[in-house]
Amino acid sequence: PDCLMPWSSAWSFYLQLFLPGIYSAVNGVFYGMQFLRSSPDSDRAEKLNINMIHATLSFTIVVYHTLCIKCFEVFRCEEFPDGVARMTFAPDIQCWQWTHIGMIVVSCLYLVLVIGGLPLWMLSVFWRMQRDGSLHHLGVNRRYGFFCNRYEPEYMYWETDLLLRRAVVAAVGVIVQPLPMVQGCLVILFLLILLLWHNHAAPFIADDIDFLEKFTLMGTMFYTLGGLMLYPSITAESQGVICSIEKKDDPNCYQDASLKTVISAVLLCWSLFTIGLCMYFSIKNIYRHHIQLRANQKLSIQTGLSAHRTTLRQPTYQRSCPAPFRATDETMMRSIPITSCIYGTQLLKIQK
Repeated sequence: PDCLMPWSSAWSFYLQLFLPGIYSAVNGVFYGMQFLRSSPDSDRAEKLNINMIHATLSFTIVVYHTLCIKCFEVFRCEEFPDGVARMTFAPDIQCWQWTHIGMIVVSCLYLVLVIGGLPLWMLSVFWRMQRDGSLHHLGVNRRYGFFCNRYEPEYMYWETDLLLRRAVVAAVGVIVQPLPMVQGCLVILFLLILLLWHNHAAPFIADDIDFLEKFTLMGTMFYTLGGLMLYPSITAESQGVICSIEKKDDPNCYQDASLKTVISAVLLCWSLFTIGLCMYFSIKNIYRHHIQLRANQKLSIQTGLSAHRTTLRQPTYQRSCPAPFRATDETMMRSIPITSCIYGTQLLKIQK
C-alpha cells in the first residue's frame, strides 16, 4: 500500500478489524443485484437475505482468530531503548497517544460486540431453539442450521466452543509473548484439555470429522512441543552455549543442530500429512453431501414434493420404518431431510 498512500500499522489494524464489515457490504451489493435482476418474490428475497447473513457470519468465524489477536495486541506496550513506550507489535505507534487511544477504543468495542458478542448471541439462539423446541422448524433451520446441523443435538452449541478456544489461544499468544517457554506449556496444557473434552463429547454427527478434530488437536500439540524443543539447547553438551549459524561446526553444537534438523523435518512431514488428511475428509464430505442432495432431488420428483420443504411426521416415521432404520433420537430426524425409508410414511408439505 505504500505505493499508493502512506501506510502504517494503525491502517493495517483498522483494515483487518473491518474486514467482516467490508465483506458484508460486498455481499449486500452482490445479493442486492441478484434480487433486482430476478422477479420480485418474498421467498427469494428471504433466501438471498439468509445467504448473505450466512456468508458474513461464516467469514467472521474464519477470521475470528485474527480479530482476537489484533484486539489483544493493542494492549501490549513496552519501553524501547530510546525511552519511549511503544506498542510491542507495532513499534511505529507510541503508546497512549491519540492513535493508540483510538485503537484501544475500537478494540474494546470489538471485544464486547464481536469477540464476546458473537459466541453469546449464538448461545442465546441455541437456548431459544431448545426452549421452544424449534430446532426442526424449517424457517429456523434455514436461518441457523449452518451453526449446528453438523453436531449432535446435545452439543449443538459446539461452534461457540470452537470460537472460545481460538480466543483463549490468541490471548495466551499475545499476553504471554515475553515468556515463550511458558507460552508453549500453557498452549499444550490447554490443547490437552480440549482433546480430552472432545474425546469425551464426540460432538460431530460424522465420525470421520470427530477423528479429524482429534487428529488436528494432537497435531497442534506435537507442533507446539516441537517448537519448545527447538527454542532452547537440546543436548547436554550444548547447555549454556549459544549455538548460532557461525558455530555450526562447533562440536558442542553439531549434535544439537542435527537433532533440531530432524525435528524440523518431522514437523514438516506431519504438517503436510495433516493438510492432506484435512483435504481428503473435506472432499469426502462434500461428495457425500452432493450425493445426499441428488438423492433428495430424485425422491422429491418421485413424490411430487419440494425437497427443501419436505419433512416427516415423527410418530408415523417411528411406526413405519423397520427397526434398523428407525430414528431413536432427533439426530437422524435432523440430519436426513428426506429419508429413503418411505414405506407407509406420510410426507407432509410444509406451508409457509
